[in-house]
Amino acid sequence: SSDSEFFFENAPADVYAVTGSDGKSTTAYLTSRLLKNKYSNSVCCGNIGESMTPHLDDPQNTVYTAELSSFQLMYHKPKTQRCVITNITPNHLNWHKSFDEYIEAKSHILENSRARTINFDCEISRNIAKNYNIFGVFSKKHTEEHLKKYIKANLYITLNDGYITVSGERMLKTDIIKVCGEHNVLNFMAAISMSYGKFDKEDLISLAQNFGGLPHRCELIGEYDGVKYYDSSIDSSPKRCAATLKSMPHKVIIILGGRSKGLDFKELLPILEEKSKFVILTGETGTEIKELLIKSRCENIKFEYISDFYGAIELAISKAQKGDTVLLSPAATSFDRFLNFEERGNAFQNYIKDLKTKGI
Repeated sequence: SSDSEFFFENAPADVYAVTGSDGKSTTAYLTSRLLKNKYSNSVCCGNIGESMTPHLDDPQNTVYTAELSSFQLMYHKPKTQRCVITNITPNHLNWHKSFDEYIEAKSHILENSRARTINFDCEISRNIAKNYNIFGVFSKKHTEEHLKKYIKANLYITLNDGYITVSGERMLKTDIIKVCGEHNVLNFMAAISMSYGKFDKEDLISLAQNFGGLPHRCELIGEYDGVKYYDSSIDSSPKRCAATLKSMPHKVIIILGGRSKGLDFKELLPILEEKSKFVILTGETGTEIKELLIKSRCENIKFEYISDFYGAIELAISKAQKGDTVLLSPAATSFDRFLNFEERGNAFQNYIKDLKTKGI
């Protein structure tokens, strides 16, 4: 059994569940904030970092937004009011026996939900949703008319003339979303579907204008001597790293490496060529990425390997000049050195702040 399984066996009905390979923490947080406008108490818990069972004693009229990983979904199919799969890409292949097993675990969230939302732009999510009734479908690439040809849903959430629209109704202008990156537009789309009918449009606009992102997710930690430092320690896969790099307006000095999930780093090469000024490799996977770069003969990618994490930070600082950006986006887990991505991100932040306070 597990914390999440025990929670769902004993929780009240109003549970909204989020899973996916990317964006689930931000989607869960946004959903919880939007639901807060219609419930006296709104709790975000689960894989986002807060245990679920202690909340079984929460007051009545509490609504729960649960972020669930494939590990949590592997052995049970939770009953929920609404659920969403943000996307499905290869992940955790060092734990799951296969990608098919990983997909099956994610699909468990659809089994016992009253209202299901999927990302139409994700082919895998789209295919597994064929077996279920769908409440909401969102897409950044396709029109509502296109979606209707392939899937029947209550809500069609798309982009139209710079707005997120819900079944043709303008809901949110995308250029007011404070947190950077196209992937965060998708996170807002998912959260809108999850909480639709539970918030006022003014609440959504206020959240978009003021939400600057969760910790360790492309988080600006400071600017020293004209150099900006970003912590995106949450980026534990090549796909997440690529999404963060795409959100950067200029080329960056990036720190890559950690412990592998058994994923392929080749997909990083094009975006590293486009967005990296210098690549600093560290940790267990640093040597793997180094070998890949050498074999691929990517002449436009300048890199150096250093095994020590703090040595990698110091090297990044020494490479940076006024106007540059230093980014921690490891594309791997933290478990070669740290307990979790939070500890890794905090170590990165504290080390830089400590060095800069000393004037180094």
